[in-house]
Amino acid sequence: MNDNLKRRIKSFYDLGVLFHENFNNNKIKTYPKWDLKLSEILKEASLYNSWFTLKNLRLSLKNWAIELKKVKIENWLSGYNIHKNNSKTVAIIMAGNIPIVGFHDLLSSMLLNFKITSPASIPAVFEGPLGFTLETNAPFSF
Repeated sequence: MNDNLKRRIKSFYDLGVLFHENFNNNKIKTYPKWDLKLSEILKEASLYNSWFTLKNLRLSLKNWAIELKKVKIENWLSGYNIHKNNSKTVAIIMAGNIPIVGFHDLLSSMLLNFKITSPASIPAVFEGPLGFTLETNAPFSF
């Protein structure tokens, strides 16, 4: 496993930590700035879309926090030959009807080191912990 892939795995593990701490309302936060941003985004989403209740949003975070463990990600990827440099570009459009519905697409694409182009459907909360800057309709990668 190359260093680039290890760094990407750690980034998603860190995001899982953020999700876990937010869901459990931990008093001490590993990423307080991003926890605050995540809380703001969850509140905005619940106001914008009445199907996105805070309870359902936090349930999505809880479920992803369980999956974003370093050993789980490494075991999942162990059967694949992942190249350090990948020339593929993937377009990701996240639907707006289920909380965090397109996250698996983002996770898979970024772990495989694909370049990603997307409309503004990827929540900005992923930017900081994952170490990328989102530019609408522009490719980005680690």
